Amino acid sequence: MKNKFKKISEKGFSLIELTFSMFLFMLITGSLFGLLELGRSDRNRAGRQTDSLKNARVATYLIGRDLMNAGLGFHKTGALIPDGGLNTKLQVPLDGDGKRDVLTSISVGNNVNANTLDISRPNDAISLIYRNFDFNNGSPIKVIDELSTSANRVVLKTVTGGAAAVRVHDVFLAENDFTQVLVMVTAVDISSDTITFQYGDPLSINQNRSGSANSLHNSLLRKCISTSDTTCTEYNPILEVGVRLKKVVWSSYKIDSTGTLSRFVYGNNTGETAANQIQVQPLIYNVRSMQLDYSMKDAPDTVDPAAGLDGIRGNIDDDQDRMNFIRQATLSLEIEAAQKDETAGAKQVVKLNTTFSTRNLQYDDR
Repeated sequence: MKNKFKKISEKGFSLIELTFSMFLFMLITGSLFGLLELGRSDRNRAGRQTDSLKNARVATYLIGRDLMNAGLGFHKTGALIPDGGLNTKLQVPLDGDGKRDVLTSISVGNNVNANTLDISRPNDAISLIYRNFDFNNGSPIKVIDELSTSANRVVLKTVTGGAAAVRVHDVFLAENDFTQVLVMVTAVDISSDTITFQYGDPLSINQNRSGSANSLHNSLLRKCISTSDTTCTEYNPILEVGVRLKKVVWSSYKIDSTGTLSRFVYGNNTGETAANQIQVQPLIYNVRSMQLDYSMKDAPDTVDPAAGLDGIRGNIDDDQDRMNFIRQATLSLEIEAAQKDETAGAKQVVKLNTTFSTRNLQYDDR
């Protein structure tokens, strides 16, 4: 009887067929791996860029908020601080002339901070100040007299209950119709309605009560003792005319040598020690560059409004009052990624440019 089943061939794949199959498999697998690796690199790149942009936006929001508030309720020409104060806070080289510095609502430091991430371009710094209208229901503290007998402190007598809202380390603009001075509270006595401004405060802005006649190192809050006395203030307790104390918010932005952009807040740190009255708030790391350009009210755009016609800070034609004519500020940031890009083999750099209007710069309420 014949076998009804066909004989099955036992012939397998040839060596050529196996080689071709393996090659095709490796080609497809390699292509898939390449696509996956490309996707991973793009994802990492996008993640790094997103992180950099997120941090940059937080920083630009804070700088923009302070820029737009600059001058709000502050004096339109600025406040006096001791000689050297601008250099201490901003490394601004408009100092050492023996005269009091003028702290305007915006104070600019152009190319003042070196940065190891890009040593070819020193970074800018900026100081911004405005009134805190949340303090004392928006009302200034009225001062009616000066009671000091000590040479190194000024004690001011307020109207009844005037000292109740004041705290140690508060920063105030002390102004009258003739002078404007920035001061820091060092003691408060609510029972006697007195506020003390001691020389040697944490911000080094209070001046001695007395010194040589008409000295620029005397406190302008000192009570006048004669008609020839010029570094002083007239007080009239009957008319309650003398000095108005307006609490202010004072901050600055600058980059350290490692490329960290930080916000510095001066004073008003209630309940903290004297050593903690300059608060440092890091905002962005790995900043290659922070540059600021300014549009002026009646002059061409500039990088340093106070530098005068020659554009060089520290010369005789410098004019700090020119800061009050800034109408727009353009902030340019370059942030370097923390890690190298897998494809390019270099660190990615994110650039961000933002322009802010200084709408409150010369707003001045009395």
